[in-house]
Amino acid sequence: FVHAVIRRGEIMTIGQIRKELQDIRYYYSRKAIIDRASDCVAKNAAVALARKYNEAVRTAPPKLYDLYISLYTDNNTQASLAEKWGYSEGHIRYLNRQLYAFFQSAFEKTQKGGDEHEDGR
Repeated sequence: FVHAVIRRGEIMTIGQIRKELQDIRYYYSRKAIIDRASDCVAKNAAVALARKYNEAVRTAPPKLYDLYISLYTDNNTQASLAEKWGYSEGHIRYLNRQLYAFFQSAFEKTQKGGDEHEDGR
């Protein structure tokens, strides 16, 4: 069973979402340096990725919104977050899978909306 969503004619898998979230996490962990370097060098693609996911997460349930902030912008590990929140690591993994599914659905809705608008339907 492959989790996928259509993105500009391509299939976006959970693996791709996970990879993009890892890039976002790295960007936020080094944000000051990366942003400072963008004055001399072109902005890194992770900046646009962060914007895309930040926009999508606005409509997430509060717990998934908090999870996104805690894991990907605040750079917590699942283990450290489980300890802070008083949950098991397994529960944090479960919530993270829900977050992936949320992003899949959000991007699918965006794509469908974009396609209908572009086609004039």
